[in-house]
Amino acid sequence: MIYAVKAEVKIWLNKTRKRKLQVGNSTDNLEGLRRCRGNREKRLNFLKSIGKVKNSPLSFVCFVRQSGEIGLSFEYPKHVRFRCVRCATCCGDTKDKIRLILLLKIEADHISKSTSMDSGKFAEKIKGFEPYIYQMRKTEDGKCVFLKDNSCSIYHVRPLICRFYPFQLKNLGNNRYAFAYTDECQGIGKGSKLKRNFFERFFSKFIGLMRENVRAES
Repeated sequence: MIYAVKAEVKIWLNKTRKRKLQVGNSTDNLEGLRRCRGNREKRLNFLKSIGKVKNSPLSFVCFVRQSGEIGLSFEYPKHVRFRCVRCATCCGDTKDKIRLILLLKIEADHISKSTSMDSGKFAEKIKGFEPYIYQMRKTEDGKCVFLKDNSCSIYHVRPLICRFYPFQLKNLGNNRYAFAYTDECQGIGKGSKLKRNFFERFFSKFIGLMRENVRAES
């Protein structure tokens, strides 16, 4: 379960490309955050003291520093462990679930270039899932057409939805997103506890790919 810490912190880049941080409208608040740097508990208590955070058992909402976007943030689950066990559950249908492997236009283009295949041979167009406009074709037994010997044959250009599994990025509106996960995956609960930078890398990948997709569609 995901609990939100709603810190209204905005990050942007000014004309000189230097990173700035704003909490509310007060420079005193910025200095207060700086004094708490490196200590999450102190920072959370500080944000509570200025009325920017509600009590919650989660850590912090993360803010996109590297993208230059205004106000983009995401929430992530606390204390989750994950390690891929190569079960290939995510690569096709199961007895309990019919899986849609959705593709952006740019992802289909990448796969086509990598495999020298026309997109129509491995994907079919769909509607109602924008910005995703394709779904991956599957074999007669419901597996992705690129699953070979229980391994992905296009691993280096696999779609975002495959990269994220067992996590899903939900759009909460107002430039806010949240990572959720499914217990369907056999790797949940295994391995080391995931840290913030794990989700930051995912989120950065999401932002970069969506930008690239917009350019490809224009």
